[in-house]
Amino acid sequence: MRPLTLTMSAFGPYAGKTTLPLEQLGERGLYLITGDTGAGKTTLFDAIAFALYGEASGQNRSSSMLRSKYADPATPTYVELTFAYGGKRYTIRRNPAYDRPKARGAGTTPQSAEAELTMPDGRVLSRVKEVNQAVQELLGIDRNQFSQIAMLAQGDFYRMLLATTDDRVQIFRKLFRTEPYRRLQDRLKERTGELERTRSSIRSAISQYTAGIRLMPEDPEQETLTGLLEGTLPESELLPLLERLLERDAQGLEQAEQTCARLEEQLTVLHQSLDRAKQAARLREEFRQAQVQLKAQKQQRDACKATLDASLSDQTRQKELTVEITRIREQLPRYAEKEQLRTTLAQMKQDATHSQQEIKQTQERIAQGRSRYEKHVLELKSLANAGENREKLAALIKEQQQKDQQLAVLSEKLTGYDGLCRQLAAAQHAYQQAEHAAGQQRQTLEQLTEQLQTLGDAPARLERLLAQKQAAEQRTEQLDALAQRLDAYRIQSGELEQAQRAYAAATEIMQQEKDAYDRMQQAFLDAQAGILAASLQDGAPCPVCGAASHPHPAQPAKNAPTEAELKAARNRSDKAQQTCTQASRHAGTLRGKAESLAQSIREQCSALGLEWDLSALPGHLQQEQSLLKDKQAGLDAELTETEQHIALRRQLETEQPKAEQILRQMEDALAGKRDARSSLEAQVQAAAEQLLEHTRTLELDCTLDMLPKKLNLMQKTSSISAGSLSGRLQREEQNVARRQDLEQSNPRDEAQLRQMESDYADAREQLARLLEQASTAAKQLEEYSQLLPFADRKEAQAQITALEGEQSRLEQLAVQRQQAYDAAREAHATAQSRCRTLEEQLAQYQQEDVPGLEAQLRQLEQDKQQAGQEKTHRISRLGLNRSARDGILHQQSRLEKTLQELQMVSGLSNTAAGKLSGKERVALETFVQMHYFDRIIRRANRRFLVMSSGQYELKRQQSATDLRSQSGLELCVVDHYNGTERSVRTLSGGESFMASLSLALGLSDEIQSSAGGIRLDTMFVDEGFGSLDEETLQQAMRALQSLTESNRLVGIISHVGALKNQIDKQILVTKQPAGGSHAQVQV
Repeated sequence: MRPLTLTMSAFGPYAGKTTLPLEQLGERGLYLITGDTGAGKTTLFDAIAFALYGEASGQNRSSSMLRSKYADPATPTYVELTFAYGGKRYTIRRNPAYDRPKARGAGTTPQSAEAELTMPDGRVLSRVKEVNQAVQELLGIDRNQFSQIAMLAQGDFYRMLLATTDDRVQIFRKLFRTEPYRRLQDRLKERTGELERTRSSIRSAISQYTAGIRLMPEDPEQETLTGLLEGTLPESELLPLLERLLERDAQGLEQAEQTCARLEEQLTVLHQSLDRAKQAARLREEFRQAQVQLKAQKQQRDACKATLDASLSDQTRQKELTVEITRIREQLPRYAEKEQLRTTLAQMKQDATHSQQEIKQTQERIAQGRSRYEKHVLELKSLANAGENREKLAALIKEQQQKDQQLAVLSEKLTGYDGLCRQLAAAQHAYQQAEHAAGQQRQTLEQLTEQLQTLGDAPARLERLLAQKQAAEQRTEQLDALAQRLDAYRIQSGELEQAQRAYAAATEIMQQEKDAYDRMQQAFLDAQAGILAASLQDGAPCPVCGAASHPHPAQPAKNAPTEAELKAARNRSDKAQQTCTQASRHAGTLRGKAESLAQSIREQCSALGLEWDLSALPGHLQQEQSLLKDKQAGLDAELTETEQHIALRRQLETEQPKAEQILRQMEDALAGKRDARSSLEAQVQAAAEQLLEHTRTLELDCTLDMLPKKLNLMQKTSSISAGSLSGRLQREEQNVARRQDLEQSNPRDEAQLRQMESDYADAREQLARLLEQASTAAKQLEEYSQLLPFADRKEAQAQITALEGEQSRLEQLAVQRQQAYDAAREAHATAQSRCRTLEEQLAQYQQEDVPGLEAQLRQLEQDKQQAGQEKTHRISRLGLNRSARDGILHQQSRLEKTLQELQMVSGLSNTAAGKLSGKERVALETFVQMHYFDRIIRRANRRFLVMSSGQYELKRQQSATDLRSQSGLELCVVDHYNGTERSVRTLSGGESFMASLSLALGLSDEIQSSAGGIRLDTMFVDEGFGSLDEETLQQAMRALQSLTESNRLVGIISHVGALKNQIDKQILVTKQPAGGSHAQVQV
């Protein structure tokens, strides 16, 4: 890539537009970029880097800082670069995002970043992302590689020369993409840690299984188990110990099962004997209770007999109740007659009341009819002369109608004239509105065009914001995951502390229970002599010594524990030991989880660049999350605004053609409204002439302006006159019709009045008869009330029900007494039969010693319980020890596989990380980078030997000075004058510059080579020549001159005066008195 023309506008210190024809510098050789300090020499390279990649060359220069502070506000900021590549010409133009003045009004508006690339075939790429991708594909390198290859910047020389192995590893990792080798190292290290944790977990599990092995009290294997737990015995003794314990408990279990079976047979026989003795005792008790019950049943039978004899007096009362019920039943039909009579009397009273109301209403209607008839007779006399003026009024009305028709014709023409005038006014108003709307539409179209220009950078800004948001979201997810793991670690640590405290408490309780059991067991053993002596009998042999006489038997110990108490204490001791083992396992599991979480948190902190300090990490994490949340909020707000701008831009792009179409339609409509207005003006003029002609015909002396008022006055006067005549004619017609109606209706009203008077007399006679019948019915009702004792049939029926209830009660009482006597007599007979049956059953049983049998039974059950407990203990130990054996076998199998893999992976990890004992610490990634470093040194020495006149040569240090630090990329210098090797730090200032420059040039060549053979025809070297003497400067110049071979153009940025005299082609940069800088090419 070779620049041809560079144009800068309001860029950096260049206030105006500056164009540099770089083609004049030629295609090869050296050229000097010189000028005042701070004038903007390095800015030329920044401009080229910005044009190609949209970013400046230095790390401390951002795109937002590129706008010139000296530029006029109206001067746009942009860089345009024309360059040649592969024999073809390309032109790229970019502008950064900055604030520019508004097109209208005061203030500024954001100008978005834009890019435009013109291809050799004339195609133009205008999207920022599209241009960036095209440039990178064309040149084959990114912005960082371009800066490292094409620009040897100030301070970068010495940094590479004096860097340590660790520093160079970081530099080369980015340059030569060796990150995968480092990730392989990390993965091997992580896998080694995982396997080591698995090994520890398996050994902990084996220890927990070992702690769970159960022994008998005072077991001879206790010493072996203790040695295994404390680690004094090899682990190979563990499984043989378990096999011995399992075999011994299996034999003991078989013996315990035989003892239990024998005791079970003896218990069965003894239970049968005891059941027979208990059955006999139960029958004797039942016989005694039967005799008592027989006596009681006899007394109950006699009492029921006496009660039955005393109930004969109730039969007389039953007969009296029957007579009373019959009498009341015979009177029941009379109550129905009484009720019917009462209903009839009520109906008569209601009918009489209704008749009185009708008579009163008839009397009122007669009075009203007589008044109306007399009024109509008088009205008929007043209408005797109606209808005499009808013909005269009709003639007057016809004359008035002809006059109204003439006025209506004139009014119609006047209305037409007014309508045309209103249409003309409306057309004029519509024309003005259309003209105003067309003007507004033109203004709207201009605003749309301006807004589209303002929103042109929205897509590029959206892409940049989305990338920033994605990066922020990824970091947020990483921080959230770290926070979750930190919370889990806190919880796990708390649980671990609780588990450790629980284990300590369980250990203390286990020791207490074991001590208590040991003391109780010793006391129990000490008391066995007294227990055996208590059961000795004279003449019977002693179970211990066999003697038949017992002159001095041992005395029972006081407060000695029983065997049951001893077993309970042993159970508590075993349970406490089991609880302690479980607490130990739980604490070990939690410790492994906590350590795994801590390691994971440490690795994640390292990946996120956070300090590993658990006490300060929550605060740092919260602060980081808060800052990131604020950043995301700002990005979301900018994204929302940018998306709104994009949506608005799309809407405006859609609305712009519509607005143009609407404007064209409005202009067409405006022309049509103009033609309509002219046509209406001609029609109004013709209508005015016709209207004046008609007014002259009607002899109306007035102008067109006064004509509506004159016509309105005449129409009102005519209307009033016509209304008056019509009213008079209508009243005359109404009077004639009323007279005819009265002549017909008066005879009918007189006949109706006579008929109402006749109906009134008949109604009065009917009311008198009804009142007489009601009086007779009332007397009969009084007679019924005196004859019948109850108020109505319902009350009489209630009395019958009450008497029948009493009669039924007496009958039931008699039945109950008879039933009670029969039941008592039958119960007495049953009790007698029960006594005889029990007496016969008792004769079949013999007398048995129940307490003695029960004592034997208790002894056998105690023996059986002891044998069962022994059996249970054996079974429990067998189950636990078998589980421990199976678990240990499984864990040992896992341990063997884990150790095999750990041996292999650990060796690979140590080799890849450069941690082999007694050897140099060269990591895998460093080993790969050593290949590139050797190539860089070979390229650098070709120039360093020239610059140092063959005295010095760079060399990668072959052996490490410290086996504890990473090595492999250390650098030394070979002094051929004395044949020694020494550190590059011993070089003088000028020698260090030559070595640094050679190393930087070698690095640039190697990067260009490793980037796929990419060749850049232009290179910049920034400062450093001031520390060289004249001879060394000439040697450096010769080395740089060698760079120009193969058509390479090298620009040197320097203040050194000697270079100005030696290099003919120059770019002179000067500061302007008014502010800003200016650059020009001098050849």
